[in-house]
Amino acid sequence: MHHLVGLVTFALLLSPLEAGAQDFALQGSAVSSSAAEMAETPGLKSASTAFWFSFLSTAVPASVGAWDVFRSGSSDSVVPGIMLVAAGLFGPSVGHFYAGRPGPAWVGIGIRTVAGLGIAVAAAEQLGEGTEYTLEWLAVAGAFLGGASVVWDIATAPHSAHVHNDKIRREHATVGIAPSFGAAGPGLCAVVTF
Repeated sequence: MHHLVGLVTFALLLSPLEAGAQDFALQGSAVSSSAAEMAETPGLKSASTAFWFSFLSTAVPASVGAWDVFRSGSSDSVVPGIMLVAAGLFGPSVGHFYAGRPGPAWVGIGIRTVAGLGIAVAAAEQLGEGTEYTLEWLAVAGAFLGGASVVWDIATAPHSAHVHNDKIRREHATVGIAPSFGAAGPGLCAVVTF
């Protein structure tokens, strides 16, 4: 049963997450006005949804994979390992993909891949016989770089949504001319709407 849960979680992690842009909880007028603006302007992305996609796509498969490994002590299945690797590599970038910014998503995946390779090289040296174990620094640097990249990508997923939304607003901006009546008399004024 736990392998089924793991496979479903892994499938959800890799599936396209172009869900509707809605906040998980609408509280306060600022969030309500943001939701109203999103309904009026098609293509806008929710900053909180971007954050939660990145966070949950990392935390859920990592938790399920780690639970399976620690529960059994060692697993005959490769599913927990795949889930842990996928959670670390791809999970933090899901919010950036949702926000329509694949550039930062792929940069994060690249950084975590390099960090993981550094850890793997250091681990391979540790497993070799007759070596002097001189690459421990590589494992520490890889763990630090990979961990920092995970935190950075999750924390900046809302920023990607804001950048995407600013781009959409600029594309939907219109300029018009409207009559104006003031103290100086009738005239014309430019009206810019976003």
